This record gives sequence, structure tokens and C-alpha cells, in this order.
Amino acid sequence: RRPTRVMLAGWLALWLVWLAASEFLIRHFGLEQAKAWPAYPVHIVLLRILAIGVLGPFAEETVMRGIVFFQIRRKLGNAHAAIVIVALLWAAMHYAYGPGTVALILADGILFGYARHRGGSLWIPIAMHVLGNLISIGQSLMT
Repeated sequence: RRPTRVMLAGWLALWLVWLAASEFLIRHFGLEQAKAWPAYPVHIVLLRILAIGVLGPFAEETVMRGIVFFQIRRKLGNAHAAIVIVALLWAAMHYAYGPGTVALILADGILFGYARHRGGSLWIPIAMHVLGNLISIGQSLMT
């Protein structure tokens, strides 16, 4: 279902605060930064932005915080446990980034899960994830 503007704005504001804190942690602990993209042709850059910035987050959130969260919550009868389990699964899918970055991804997943649960809409974590990926893409393009 569609979230209210206030609900969406509140979660996005919280997400931006978390992203700023994450950037501090990344720099403080020397974690992996967004890498510069090679000099791709413009159409490839646009396709990558669409795939990584929009379609990827939409697909991941639909599966993880949509289908998987729903199934685990239904089986366990506990949304909090389902949020943590889904976040752990999602973080494990990103194992290639290294332990510190995976820990931040786990925290992202927990925040996305609570946004989904408390906000009552899958559109909230989708918007958060898209925003985070687009910011990361921006960092890669400016590096």
C-alpha cells in the first residue's frame, strides 16, 4: 500500500541521517569506499544507473522485505525476528564487500525492515534503498 507523504518523508530523513553516520564510520574505520566507474559511454552509464540505482533496489526489496519477510513473519509470528533474519540473509548476500561493510549492510537491512514493518508499506524501504544506491552511484561518478 502507498505510504503517507509524512511517513515516507520521516523514514527518508532518518535514512539520510543514517547514511551520514555510515559515511563517518566508513571513513573512521577505513572501510571500502564507492569505487570510481570507468569511462563508460553515456548510454552504459544511464543503463547502470537504472539497473543499480532503481531496478536492483526494487527487486531486492520486493524479494527480501516483501516475499521473504512476509513468509518468515507468518511462520514465526514475530515481526522483529523476521526483520533480523531477513537482514542477516540480505547482508550475507553482500559478503564480497568485507566484514565491516557487511556489518553496515546488516544495519541497513534492519532499518529497511523496520521501515517496512512500521511504515506498513514496501514502498518505503524501496525508496530508501533507491536513494542510498543513487547517492553511492553519485560518489562513484564523482571519484
